Amino acid sequence: MRTQLEAVVGDQLLLGNPMFVTGGAEAALTARSLLTGATGTVLTSSFGGIGPTLDGGALATAGPSSLDWNIHRITPDGSGGLTTAAVAEVPAAATGVQGLAVAGGELFLYGATPGASLRYSSFQLDAAGRPDGPQTRRSPGLSPSTCLTGDAACPQLEALGDGRVSHLWTGETGQESVVTVGLDTTTVLGAPTDGDSSGRIGGGAGRYVLYNGGSGKQRVVDFPRAATAGETALTRDRAAAAVWGQTLWVPGGTQGQVTGRNLKTGTTTTVATGAPCTPTDIQAVNTWLYWSCGSSAGVYDRATQRRITVPADHGPARLADGFLLR
Repeated sequence: MRTQLEAVVGDQLLLGNPMFVTGGAEAALTARSLLTGATGTVLTSSFGGIGPTLDGGALATAGPSSLDWNIHRITPDGSGGLTTAAVAEVPAAATGVQGLAVAGGELFLYGATPGASLRYSSFQLDAAGRPDGPQTRRSPGLSPSTCLTGDAACPQLEALGDGRVSHLWTGETGQESVVTVGLDTTTVLGAPTDGDSSGRIGGGAGRYVLYNGGSGKQRVVDFPRAATAGETALTRDRAAAAVWGQTLWVPGGTQGQVTGRNLKTGTTTTVATGAPCTPTDIQAVNTWLYWSCGSSAGVYDRATQRRITVPADHGPARLADGFLLR
């Protein structure tokens, strides 16, 4: 992280105002001792807004979110170190929304407040689907994705239902990685797609994310909770597919069939959805399977073996637990 000199307080150089923040890093105000060279953090989550005061101290803005953003006074502590104190509250600034995702009764918001790095935050939803309670930080500062020209869906988000959310990150060369955050405010897990690009997230649940690459290949990326990075659990030719739990659902060998493959054991289960075609779109949520082949669409409930015909002429659909959204 590149920094610049902001002020001198006592025997300490204050360094901050990052020109960029790498993924997973936090923009902070740091200090370096003029006597020993030792460094330390003065204020975490500090994005500039600093200046010296006439009494030899400094004022700086910092806080965990725009809802708790304050002006801090920094002064020598008499023993070569520094002391800080919040002296004024800064009114909350709205987060610029660049993406939304919802799963498991939680709404994820992707964006940045003015002057801050990108990050995820979330709201719990009440029974009526309205945000309930405070906005909670769910990731560290993130590097912005380099969206490809004309890609209106960038960045793509997929909430995984277990407190995590995933998105595609595109580097300057156009190569993509699948990124997952959300279990804490410091961890970023990534998995490269081996040079693939122009892809889409086809769905995800829990530890698995389905990636449809522009190369024509499809990947199931696995993000175990104890891992330090994601890894590709399965690579196949791109086709209609959905992942739920540990099961990958794909078209079966006979018209109207959908086959589920357990990603851990390799065992398969086949169900007859009643579709009069080979599905070109499959989605899975809990016991529900949605299928579509353009002119026909339906939902199959594996718990009751019930087949429900749904309209197929109103554009893309999104399956939820007991609901279908168009």
